[in-house]
Amino acid sequence: GNAEKVSHFVAEAEAMGLIVLGPDINESRESFTPVLAPGEITGGSIRFGLAGIKGVGEGAAQKIIEEREKNGPYADFDDFIRRVDAKALNKRVLEHLVKTGAFDYSGASRKRLFDGIDSALAAASSQARDRAAGQNTFLDMLTEKAPPPKAAARKKGAEPPKTEPVDDFTPAERLLFEKELLGFYISGHPMNAYLGLAEVLDTF
Repeated sequence: GNAEKVSHFVAEAEAMGLIVLGPDINESRESFTPVLAPGEITGGSIRFGLAGIKGVGEGAAQKIIEEREKNGPYADFDDFIRRVDAKALNKRVLEHLVKTGAFDYSGASRKRLFDGIDSALAAASSQARDRAAGQNTFLDMLTEKAPPPKAAARKKGAEPPKTEPVDDFTPAERLLFEKELLGFYISGHPMNAYLGLAEVLDTF
């Protein structure tokens, strides 16, 4: 299947000394693309293609790339959601982009983006409705930038704040998502860093 083709390609690339990088919403094209560092003529790395991510597909990949080529790179996840046609981006596409690190460049945690997908989609579709209804008045544009209320106000005093908020997927979760959705590990190979994870993966 496709996953075998991908892992074969990745193995060949690595054998040639190329680094295979995960998908990136601003650098990936539909399929694997060489990425050149400034001043390089031949690439030392290859960026995973958007259409190669399980559940994303060519249609969504094309829409993402078209918008980027027309109006420049995406500033972050919110900018991306605002700009790409919501019809091309169902929840599954967004989940898989986030889980495979396509927004890592923005510095946002994968888990936090993942947890915010529903509200981001809702906001995008209500903005689209407003635009369609021509209600985007000057005042709307001013208030649109207001930050969302902090989620911390949920239950006051319900539980003591943890010393270290777990705001991202664990390394093991990241690897599982990458293997499942890309067909190979980007964050590193489990054998190197995570003793015991091999057994966990074997049970999946």
